[in-house]
Amino acid sequence: MSINPATKITLRSKATIIKGLIIIISALIAAYILINESGLRRISRINLIKIKSKIEEEMPQKKEEIKVTGQVREEEEIEEKIREENKFEIKITSTTTTKVTTLKAKEVNNEDQLIEIAKIWRVEQDNLTLCPEIPPNQKGKIDVDMRSLKLEEIEEEYKYLWPGGHWRPKECKSRQKVAIVVPYRNREPHLRTFLHNIHRFLQKQQLDYAIFVVEQIGDFAFNKGRLTNIGVLEALRVYPFDCIIFNDVDTYPENDNLLYRCSTDPKYTKHLSVYLERGEYKELYADFVGGVLALTVEQLRKINGYSNDFWGWGGEDDDLNTRVKLANMSFQRNKTEISRFRTFKHGTDHGNDPHPCRFKLIGLTKQKYLTDGFSNLNYRVESINYGKLYTHIKADVFEEEYNKWKEYIKTIGC
Repeated sequence: MSINPATKITLRSKATIIKGLIIIISALIAAYILINESGLRRISRINLIKIKSKIEEEMPQKKEEIKVTGQVREEEEIEEKIREENKFEIKITSTTTTKVTTLKAKEVNNEDQLIEIAKIWRVEQDNLTLCPEIPPNQKGKIDVDMRSLKLEEIEEEYKYLWPGGHWRPKECKSRQKVAIVVPYRNREPHLRTFLHNIHRFLQKQQLDYAIFVVEQIGDFAFNKGRLTNIGVLEALRVYPFDCIIFNDVDTYPENDNLLYRCSTDPKYTKHLSVYLERGEYKELYADFVGGVLALTVEQLRKINGYSNDFWGWGGEDDDLNTRVKLANMSFQRNKTEISRFRTFKHGTDHGNDPHPCRFKLIGLTKQKYLTDGFSNLNYRVESINYGKLYTHIKADVFEEEYNKWKEYIKTIGC
């Protein structure tokens, strides 16, 4: 059967049209897919950016939370350590321990303030190497500036100090932690001169140090021994010092080759101010140990600190020398020009007259030193101010104690 040619043309046209429609539909489908894939990609990219942004926002926060949590834990550990250290009692015999100190808050609770200062002071330096045995910045003889500058001027000079007059080098780890204890009353011009000169001197020696000025309140007889004992105990509450240097407020080193450190040999304590200007740079007398002394905390424990029984001027340093000998130790003295010290010449301070009974008391050191010192110290801290240049401790050593002592010395023939 044959097909009409016209019919063939019609069939071919229909096939072409169908093919064309199929191509168009396929193209439309492909275009639709491409458009949607592009949209999906765009949406996915936007979502990824949003997610990444959110992660970045949250990550620092989480890191900060971790950091803060770690810091809190570290601070809690420091607080616990401080509280444990403050529980310590200097036991000399089985029956005597230091009387509990009564703290009186002034604006800020002293205990809280102490902990905050301790956190600042106790930042670890484990990544540093030890400072050299001989500091590199010493020059020997130095000129002591005897001016009494205004406190504000001195603070400006040392504005980088930590609160409480604490400093330590950044480039190395100090060989000793040194507390400078200064017994004090009514000598502000001398104190300003001391602060102006001593910070520079100590920093050249790369010391980890802080200055504690212990001021006796009241106008009854001065007791240097009690104030030095208070300075030691209060210093150890805030920082683990291993060396204590007692420095009279009017006595200033003239040579920075004289190291303000304790002896590394436990058999030796150190007398630093061998030659005083007021003595024309000669020893004032044999076995003189006044002015500036250096003892480790362990050595002080061994001798029970200073005697509390010397009211008025003189006697306490001679008593300390006897204590050192009784503990089978001795004072080292560098008898060269590096041990020279400038001093202020001044008269007798009010309430600090020499007491004639001091010689009698020195004769009793052997029988009393284990029960007279840290072990029977009684005092009250009125206030502690962690100032820019020094830690200022105002302490009451009680006039009743002085009155009891006056009755006591009658019983020994004074």
